[in-house]
Amino acid sequence: MKKLFGVAILFLFIAHSRGDAQGQQQNSISNAFFQLKTNRHGLGELRRTGDIHATNYIRKGGVFGEVTVRYIQERKLLTLQASANSKTEFLQDGKLVSSHTQGDGGHALKLVQSFSLKADVITWNIKLENTTATTIRIEDLVIPFAYNNGGGENPTEIFEQRVIKHHFISGNNSFFFFQRPTGLGPYLVLVPLPGASFEYFSTASAFPGERGGFQAFIHSSLTGNKETRGTWRQPHTSTTIAPQESKTYSFKFRWAKDYNAVRDILVEDGLIDVQVMPGMSVPTDLDVTIALRTDQKINDVVPEFSAATTIKRLGERRKGTQLYKIKFNRLGENKLTISYGNNYTTYLEFFVTEPLETLYKKRAAFIVNSQQHK
Repeated sequence: MKKLFGVAILFLFIAHSRGDAQGQQQNSISNAFFQLKTNRHGLGELRRTGDIHATNYIRKGGVFGEVTVRYIQERKLLTLQASANSKTEFLQDGKLVSSHTQGDGGHALKLVQSFSLKADVITWNIKLENTTATTIRIEDLVIPFAYNNGGGENPTEIFEQRVIKHHFISGNNSFFFFQRPTGLGPYLVLVPLPGASFEYFSTASAFPGERGGFQAFIHSSLTGNKETRGTWRQPHTSTTIAPQESKTYSFKFRWAKDYNAVRDILVEDGLIDVQVMPGMSVPTDLDVTIALRTDQKINDVVPEFSAATTIKRLGERRKGTQLYKIKFNRLGENKLTISYGNNYTTYLEFFVTEPLETLYKKRAAFIVNSQQHK
């Protein structure tokens, strides 16, 4: 990973406490890169220090950290939510700033979160602990993202105070970034750390009455397998936690100044910067060229339909970038599974059509034969 800042920086630390509606403590934390405010069980405000506009990337009243877990213990399906049962710690430069704690509520599963601010990075850890003598199976592990996507009454609200979301849900190579509608930086980037991934998403709200919801799933066996609309092409997984054991999933927030800087962050943090020509929808008479820029080793690129797909490795054209030429012969959905690094996986999902000339002729014939009014 590149060192972005090679000089020592004296951070400004500000902390004050006040009670919120639930009687919990609320603190403000800031340094040269981030201004944060904790609220309930996560981050209630997230801003760029010294930003040209005072944009809060989290919706007013919303929180990053309202994790929901659906798990099975002794054949019973139970739900654990951070807002009802969790411990959340906030740290700066490795030191505890504040801690929110709830009662255990009788749950066999313990949820512990921490948000750690150090230099230009916020590290978010989600830890699940099995406190019992029996194995627990995690069916859903869900993170709602209450990003600031509301409307506005004037241009200042719409273009300077709101943000839009971009997401790529694809296993270990998943990432998010949030930007203002104007495209003016900075962009807030979220990437998984080794061992964490996303596999599914839903636009349903996690909370009654909330509009504009977005939920990303680390595990989605329960909810994902209930979806009947369309076809989801990635696995819906579950996981087990042995008695008295735990599992931790970690993520990182960073700032990027523009789109190219987002791509650089992916590479710096062990992900793959993927570029595809001519695109993800491609006719059978055109080859696809894929550039995979990463510091990780590309172990394999596996087609979904091996008998109808030709993959040719073109080698490394520039340091860290592997090129592949793909020829699809099967119409419809075609998935490539990329294995890289230490057993990490990501997916590229293509849609293959007939040649463009054939499509134009079929469309023209349909208009002539079916859309003429006599």
